[in-house]
This record gives sequence, C-alpha cells and structure tokens, in this order.
Amino acid sequence: MKRRVRLLHVAGVVNSGDFVDSLLRGLDTSIFDIHMLVGEPPRRRGCSPSVSYGTTTAGYPFSRRHIPRLAKSIHTAIQSFSPDILHAHHFDENVAAALVTVIDHVPVYVIGRHYSDHVYTLTTGVKRRALLAVEAFCNWRATTIIVPTEEVRRLLVERQRVPASKVTCIPYALDLEGFRPSAATAVESLRAALTPDSGPLVVACCRLNHEKGLDLLLRAQAVVTQRHPRLRVALVGEGPARESLERLAAELGTRGRVIFAGWQTNVADWLAAADVVVQPSYSESYCQVLIEALSLGRAFAMTPVGAAPEVIGRDERGVLIPRGDAAALAVALERLVSEPELRARLGSAGRQYVETRLQPAQSIRRHEQLYLSTLRQTDRP
Repeated sequence: MKRRVRLLHVAGVVNSGDFVDSLLRGLDTSIFDIHMLVGEPPRRRGCSPSVSYGTTTAGYPFSRRHIPRLAKSIHTAIQSFSPDILHAHHFDENVAAALVTVIDHVPVYVIGRHYSDHVYTLTTGVKRRALLAVEAFCNWRATTIIVPTEEVRRLLVERQRVPASKVTCIPYALDLEGFRPSAATAVESLRAALTPDSGPLVVACCRLNHEKGLDLLLRAQAVVTQRHPRLRVALVGEGPARESLERLAAELGTRGRVIFAGWQTNVADWLAAADVVVQPSYSESYCQVLIEALSLGRAFAMTPVGAAPEVIGRDERGVLIPRGDAAALAVALERLVSEPELRARLGSAGRQYVETRLQPAQSIRRHEQLYLSTLRQTDRP
C-alpha cells in the first residue's frame, strides 16, 4: 500500500481558524500525514488550533534573533518526521528553512509568502539590500512559492525576478463557519458598553504597527467628529505603535473617543458591533479581517493593498481609499457613517462574495493539487 505524503508545516503561532489551521484541518488525511512545528502557544486564549494534526511546540518565539535556534528545530523535525514536503510560513521561518534545506534533503520546499512590499516601504539602504539578498536566497532554494493575492505574485515576478512558473496564487483557506458572535446578545451588549450615547462605531482589528496606517484613521476621525461628535473608534489589537497612537489621539483631542481594546478572543463580536470596519494599511499580503468582516455583512473601507482590489472591486463590496491619504479616508468615513443604506448594500454584497467565491474547500483542493503535482516532479521514491 502506498504510504501517505508526509507534510511538515512551520509557523511561529497557529490560532484556531486562521489560514494555516483551516488548511491543515481540511487536507485529505488519507493522502497526507500532517505535522506542525510552532514556536509558541496561541497568543490569545481560546484560540488553540485543532488537534486533527500533530503539533510540536518549540517553546520560543520564531523571530530574527532566534533564526539559528529555529534552524536547529526545523532540522530536528525533519530528522524525526522525514517530510516529503516542507512548507514554511512567514519571513523568519523561511530564512531558517532555506538554510536547513542546504544540508537536509527535502524533496519539496514550499514558501508561504504572507507579506507584501514591506521591504520596500519600511526599509532603505544597506538594510533593504540585505533583506532582498536573503529573500533571493530563500526564493532560489524554494521548489515553489504560494502567495495569497495577485499583487504579491506580481511583486515577486516583476520586481524580484522570480520565475513566474515558481509562484502560485491561492487565496487563504479561511473556515468562517464558526466565525459568529459569541452569544445572541453579545453584539448588543458590546455596543452599549462602547457607545453609551448610541453614536457610530468604527473598528480596526489588526496588530498596532506603523504599516497598518492607524494614525491616518485617528486623523480622519478628528475630521469626521466635527460633524459626528459621537463617533467612536475602537482599535482591536496590540503592537509597538500603541503608545504613539495614544499620544496622537491626545494631541488631536479625541483620546476619550478612541478605545484601545488590546487583544480580543471574541473578534467576531467586535466586527459585528461595528458600523464600519477600516484597514488603512500601507502594505498587506492578504488581510484576513477583510474577509471576516465581509462574512458578517459589515461595510469595509481599505487601501488598495492585499486582497482588497480583488475582493472589493470598483467599490462594489466596500470602499477603496488611497494609501497614506487621511483626507480621503475622512471623506469615505463621513459617507459611510452618514448613509446606512450604503453600508447595508456594501455589507450584503461583500457577504455574498465571500460565501460564493472564497469557500475554504476551493483553496484546500488547490493546495493539495499543487503539493502532489510538485512532488511528482521530484525524485521521491
């Protein structure tokens, strides 16, 4: 009897229902023997991944300063599991994985490219050249590279000169079946707590990093508040930019109407409570919260990065705003806050798009086909 294909995934953290967990839970276990190497337990309580696949927790963060240690962990996992396919996610994990493939033979090495043009927008000079050289090494070592959007595919092929045959675009396999408010009264209770004066609520749900453009949202809020003084903005997430964002809100005079919610396990409650969900990012590879919010029928405003151009279209299922333009964001927010009929129409169209075009089974089957077809081209016994 032919043995199953051994598939080893590597990622720093895997939460229940995220794109890696959804993919691994959906793969055909009669074909694939799946194992997961993670750095740390889930960041948020209640977000442990499914137990339908084996998991090894290394016990330390998969970060740049731990790359030698991570390489050793991947080497140990390869020696123990003998994978046919190594699929590493994110930048640091792939630096370590690419180094390991120099000494450990793995028939197929897959890069999961989950970031966009950060190297161009956040770095300059020697640092940029060094990161691009490292990326080029990883891309060269990889058998194939999976990206979530055409934007990232174009960046690799046109700007970094990766052979087009090496890059495949597959949207994330997001299982949103259970992505619903935690209780029948949860949304109503949350809104009552966040907006006691029944004003409009704008939610941004992401890591508080510079590239998320949240400073633009706060500046836009200050403008819109002149006509909608009850407007509140909730920032759901944590990150290194929190302190500077708190200072900015204080300077703009809106600190009392900005809610810094921190990490939340009930993200669906926060998104469902919003009148408008905003993601004014300078850079995204995909933007999971876009799909999650649309699945709940929320109106969404976002910059044309990641999956937004493909999913939102020509303002058919949301509103696209220029990158780095607080004034344009203010105009979009003003319109969305003022027009409930528009919010309802966009939310309905977005939900229908997710339900018909972004089913996880489609993405999972494409991963399976790519794994098997790539493996057939190797010398696997």
